[in-house]
Amino acid sequence: APKLDLHSPAGLAAAFASPNQAVYYLAWQALHRQQAAALPVLETMWKSQDPILRARSLWLLGGLGARGEQFVAQARRNADPRFRILAMRVARRHGADALTTAKPFLRDSSAQVRREAALLLRDPAAMAPAYFTPDPRPAPPGVVDAIVELARQYDGKDRWYLAAVGIAARGREDAVFAQLREVYPGTHHPALVALLWELRPRSALPYLIEAMHSPSLPVADRVKALDAIAGMHWPDAAEAVEAVIVAPQTPGPLLERAFGHYRHQLVSMWTDRAKSPAMPAILKRGFSEPATQVKAVELASALNDPQYTAPLLALAKSSGAPQE
Repeated sequence: APKLDLHSPAGLAAAFASPNQAVYYLAWQALHRQQAAALPVLETMWKSQDPILRARSLWLLGGLGARGEQFVAQARRNADPRFRILAMRVARRHGADALTTAKPFLRDSSAQVRREAALLLRDPAAMAPAYFTPDPRPAPPGVVDAIVELARQYDGKDRWYLAAVGIAARGREDAVFAQLREVYPGTHHPALVALLWELRPRSALPYLIEAMHSPSLPVADRVKALDAIAGMHWPDAAEAVEAVIVAPQTPGPLLERAFGHYRHQLVSMWTDRAKSPAMPAILKRGFSEPATQVKAVELASALNDPQYTAPLLALAKSSGAPQE
């Protein structure tokens, strides 16, 4: 094994670039102790062609105050999105304001960079889902605007980007939705529904319910609105799904999806709906449709209520009884 040299610039650079984490840590400690005196060595590393060595050096350069800021600024302008992301992380690590750090990247060409900007805007006190932290939290000035700017660039496909926007919006969902309605006016917009599936603001329920019931929309769009509603813990979300199940005009694919969501959420976020006044009508509809009979039988069995024994027996004796 080569001898470890933590005293000469060349030895420190070699140790700092080592894939051996123990060696790298010793070099990091030696450079960190030097503080500003390590600037020449760190600057040389930053100007190298090794991306790992450059990234490691930037973490220390960012802690050298004004003298190190120039290197973080260079990383912000780097053509490689990995270094633009690193610039944000280093700046935050050394105390930079989240919104100030994220702003230059709100319209970055890289979705990865914009995703990182979204994560910077999160509220650390509101990281639990809305059903654990139901009370909205006021956001610092400009933060909701920034989140909306990032949200409007969602391409409808990048699940990780959507999740980052959702994390940024936690505790501020209603404020974000209010501004998104200005971006997506009208009665229905698929891009907004896709965002609402992640954000789940209670104030969006009327918008989603209208889309779910709209006969003028394709059934696929109505199903997406239903999916967004079914992810909400609010009692009025459960009631909306109950209403679409019992409505006689509900198309088959929408009914089947609604019944599946309802059956699942009765043992998850909507446990109190087991005593819903609508339950007899829900099960009656479920028993009557071949596509929902299996879920209806599962639901009736889980409820263990004697009033559903006769319908279950009647279904079992009928020619249309489910075979599963």
